[in-house]
Amino acid sequence: MQKIEIDFIKDGTVSKKIDFVTEEVPLTLEINNKEIATLLCSPRDLKELSIGFAYTSSLIKDLSSVKNIVIDEERWKASLETDLSGL
Repeated sequence: MQKIEIDFIKDGTVSKKIDFVTEEVPLTLEINNKEIATLLCSPRDLKELSIGFAYTSSLIKDLSSVKNIVIDEERWKASLETDLSGL
């Protein structure tokens, strides 16, 4: 969460107010070097998000299907290597 100053308008009157905004990033998910999806998400728990997305999308059978996972927070990319072919 990021604290920012906003212009709050009520009944035509503008006032300054401090509010909180959730940070989001575009995370690109690759499985076995193939781009699968880009998710708009919080910049936290990216490993868990990537594996969970792959599992609920039936792209992996279970956690043991994942051989390696690399999260690149500079490029906002998650790369999963699996033992499954055909993706």
